[in-house]
Amino acid sequence: MLKNILGASVFILILLIIYILYVIRQKPNLVFITSVIHTHPSNLSYGVRSKYTPTERYEQTINTIESVQKHVPNPFIVLIEGSHLSESEETGFKRKGVHKIIYCADELKEYINGPHKSVAEINMLLFAIKQMNLSNFETVSKISGRYYLSDNFDWYKYSNKKALFQCETPPSTKCNTRYYRIPAKYYNKYTKILEKALRDPKVIDGTKDIETYNIFTDFQDSDKIIKGESIMGVKGYIAPLGVEVED
Repeated sequence: MLKNILGASVFILILLIIYILYVIRQKPNLVFITSVIHTHPSNLSYGVRSKYTPTERYEQTINTIESVQKHVPNPFIVLIEGSHLSESEETGFKRKGVHKIIYCADELKEYINGPHKSVAEINMLLFAIKQMNLSNFETVSKISGRYYLSDNFDWYKYSNKKALFQCETPPSTKCNTRYYRIPAKYYNKYTKILEKALRDPKVIDGTKDIETYNIFTDFQDSDKIIKGESIMGVKGYIAPLGVEVED
């Protein structure tokens, strides 16, 4: 009897050790949150920059962080911040689970305070990517600051081997970029797509914003998951309009 109990205990211990080693060896999932808590008073090219105060934007971003912690397994959260945070704001974000804050308000001031929002975001992403070793992560997700993952979001519903976008029904190639996920094998392609978008002559001379919903057409249909009209579970408020949406 005692021998059987000891044998079962050893077996359970071995299984526990195997599970712990498995968890330790799993690479984390990198999540970039693009954020500008303290916005410039000037307008965007299409209207008011934001209807929300810095306090409201901070609270909405806290909600973003909490939703990532809830719905993304083993997340490594990086806040790409385009303004200067107060000490209490920075502490609050870190307490909620932000692993790293990358500030770019000074380096990218021209873009962040400029009229073209997408140009600013892509510059912010590339700035952050240069400071991270993406090979250390299983996937890279991007969620725009103040949006959040709702309870409709299911990380495991879609293969991590393909890029995840919410896209319109074919033949349209437009993809929503409030949230997307890129697997490790496409990191180089992803970076090149962002760099290519900034090389448009009209973007360079400041007369045009980037149509981000069109830039990921370099991913072939077999490489991405097209969601059509269904809800993926990304929710939030459009800052210039104050309108709540869910993708």
